[in-house]
Amino acid sequence: MTREEIKKAIENGESVWAYDDFLHRVIPYKANEIAITGINTNMPAYELKDLFATKQQAEHYLHHANVSRIEHLPFLTWEEFLKEYSFDFYSENREWFTLYWNDADGIVLESIDGFDKKTWDLTEENFYKAYDECVRLFKGQ
Repeated sequence: MTREEIKKAIENGESVWAYDDFLHRVIPYKANEIAITGINTNMPAYELKDLFATKQQAEHYLHHANVSRIEHLPFLTWEEFLKEYSFDFYSENREWFTLYWNDADGIVLESIDGFDKKTWDLTEENFYKAYDECVRLFKGQ
């Protein structure tokens, strides 16, 4: 149902389902038990975006509307980096990067396509510079 159809259903006294943002649950209502936000009343008030024609639609919103993904940049010390040899991460714009070291090139920061490549001599001081660059790319700065 569209929002207009939900509004009409409320006016016709049909049941609707509400997503309770504070309690994070789905609640059934009859038209005389609910008010749309902005109407001055003692009845529970909801915005139209929080009203659904069926319980299934409301539960779908409850479980899927605010899905987020949290990514962390791997944190390594100089000593760990020497043991691990490399780590991978996505930049802010979803480009895949690898920071690694080898005897021939030193410390290398390279995009998966190989077009973006930076190198530093293999020293602790340069590791921190390279890691700063990883943080800059990860944050999109």
